Amino acid sequence: MKEGLKQILVVDDSKINLTMVRQALPQYQVTPVLSGRQALKFLERKTPDLILLDVNMPEMDGKETLKEIRRQEHLKKIPIIFLTADNSTETEVECLELGADDYIARPFIPEVMRQRISRILELWELRHDLEYQLIQRTSQMEKVTFQSITAIAYAIDAKDPYTHGHSVRVAQCAVEIAKRLNWSKEDRQNLFFSALLHDIGKIGVPDSILNKASALTKEEMDVMKRHPLIGGDILKDIKAIRHVEDGARYHHERYDGAGYPYGVEGERIPLIARIIGVADAYDAMTSNRAYRKHLPREKVIEELEHGRGTQFDPILTDLFLEMLHDGFYLTAEEGEASSSAEEEEGLIIRNITAKDKPDVSHHLSMDALTGLHSRRYATEMMDQYLESHSNHGTLFVVGVDNLKYLNKHFGYLHGDILLRGTASLLQQEIKEDGFAARVSGDEFLLFFEKAFDKEEIVGRAQAILKDCRNLARNASYGKYMSFSIGISVAPEDGRTFEELYENADKALYFAKRSGSWTFHQFSQEEEVGQTEASHADETILRQIMRGRKPVLSVGTVHGDAEKFDALCALLHRSVERNRRPVQLVLLTLSDVSGASGKSDPQIIEEAMEMLESAIQASVRKGDISSRYSSCQVFVVLVDSDLENGRLAMERIVGQFKKIYPTQRIQIAYNIQEILPEKE
Repeated sequence: MKEGLKQILVVDDSKINLTMVRQALPQYQVTPVLSGRQALKFLERKTPDLILLDVNMPEMDGKETLKEIRRQEHLKKIPIIFLTADNSTETEVECLELGADDYIARPFIPEVMRQRISRILELWELRHDLEYQLIQRTSQMEKVTFQSITAIAYAIDAKDPYTHGHSVRVAQCAVEIAKRLNWSKEDRQNLFFSALLHDIGKIGVPDSILNKASALTKEEMDVMKRHPLIGGDILKDIKAIRHVEDGARYHHERYDGAGYPYGVEGERIPLIARIIGVADAYDAMTSNRAYRKHLPREKVIEELEHGRGTQFDPILTDLFLEMLHDGFYLTAEEGEASSSAEEEEGLIIRNITAKDKPDVSHHLSMDALTGLHSRRYATEMMDQYLESHSNHGTLFVVGVDNLKYLNKHFGYLHGDILLRGTASLLQQEIKEDGFAARVSGDEFLLFFEKAFDKEEIVGRAQAILKDCRNLARNASYGKYMSFSIGISVAPEDGRTFEELYENADKALYFAKRSGSWTFHQFSQEEEVGQTEASHADETILRQIMRGRKPVLSVGTVHGDAEKFDALCALLHRSVERNRRPVQLVLLTLSDVSGASGKSDPQIIEEAMEMLESAIQASVRKGDISSRYSSCQVFVVLVDSDLENGRLAMERIVGQFKKIYPTQRIQIAYNIQEILPEKE
């Protein structure tokens, strides 16, 4: 690539046209591609300065390509000029309406093309400069606004030495809840400012009442209850922060209508006030007051559960309890002014505007609930070790499968006990160099500073699951518990924490989908669809071979139960009647697109339909199939030996990839041969 030249991507299915464009634009770095799909592939790696796009192309025309480009956030602003021999007014208008920046008809005049491209690029650079200046100016205004509002919040909190930093902590808690609600960056920042000012009405409350160490009299309580009204009146004319008045005026209302100052109930209380109300109560319970010490964690959770649906919005309460179980906590010191206002401002603004859910204990090396290392510690230590010790290591990611169910039906305190017990158990597994960490609400990891071989991996995984089973047996809710393990090995599966963790998490997801109490090791071959079935798949097949209907694991969905039962009966009748072997195959689909290992049900269902079409096109007339779960299909190959069965599966896999060409879906299969019983 020529240094300093603007890069132009040219998309046209004619090689002659591509050559003509390249010759006409010697002052630019021109990259030619022959189709819309090739263009999208290129745009995954690089971002050009401008795109010249042919309208009429086979398979994927220019209009469809433009729509796909504009759907991607980082490509939305790339200038695009259409090229076409169709110079009708209707086509020109349609192209411009779709989002093209200009339109050049063929045959083009090179000088005219150069002038139009030059003009578009100049306009783009001017717009880019103006946007940059606007961002800079907006950032300066936000900085001044933040500093001013923070100063007001500190002034309010300073009236009571026991609430120093209270408003900042409430704001941070509120933003964490908003992230769980998938609020936009702008809405989170607005909520943060509103929460900072929620107690501004305390300016009108005498210090003697705020600082009183004993219980307030009725008269004093009446004065205290006026602060939401005072705050709402102070903020009612502020338009720059949306709903800031609601946060101050309604944050002491209760979900059951027993709050103050108006006694409104349920969803009649503004959402912003319901969020601030939960965060405000949490900080009040976890901070020292003039009349009492802060409450222990277990008591705080108990109070939140008790107030669910009465004092607090039940949905918000559940979200906040999940936050606590995922490691969230704030201490009184965290809301206090730092020695550098700019440092604190940067920390909080980054927290508000972060796109992804952060590790809320990122500043600590230990997880607050379990005492294990945090995800940040694991990231830093693994990356440091792998960089300096030839990249050898083994990672086990251990998942608690039904934590949300346990929390919902047995209470969060039981969930805490389970997590602490799991942490203690896993810590004992570290008998050599390595460490244990908690990386999310229901996931732990064990990292060993050596690359285990296959036998060591199987033995270690079985030992971990055995200890987890003992933990479950000793719990009153043990029958609802299960654990799964995903495993990756360095350097084969990655040379950094993120690479190893992502691949182990994919293996964990595969294990979870296969059934409870299973483990699975990541394999690079699985990325292209060649894999062995998991231990759970083999168990299912063996159960059917013995004439028993397999038991569905928690969360599995049957496609057609009656058809499946009939299939099992037919299978065994066929084997015994014909005295010929039958090949029983279980095919499993997995969505491996995200690092989190979470599948998209709609994508899985679409892939399942394609798989069923591939099966129908690949097997013989006498063979039969049936769905077993939302991501699994059984195929029965009648009167077939094992070799023919494998050939049939290769046909199915090949046909599936042909009609559903995506790397997102992983397909696995396992074959078991059922032989007639000896006479």
